Amino acid sequence: MEKGTAIAMGQASIPMSVISEMDFEDDRYAMPMIEGMMSYAIDHCPQRAKRLFPDLYKMAD
Repeated sequence: MEKGTAIAMGQASIPMSVISEMDFEDDRYAMPMIEGMMSYAIDHCPQRAKRLFPDLYKMAD
């Protein structure tokens, strides 16, 4: 999953100066990261992705 996080971060076009101060409550940063991580998990570890969906849903509640 860490590899997926790193890839998502690179694809999200987030400036390096912002990364250390990111607030994942801010949708500008959270949504691209979540989408990238889930995309990576679905492509490379579908069983893990299946377990993540319910966890993300519970966190959103």
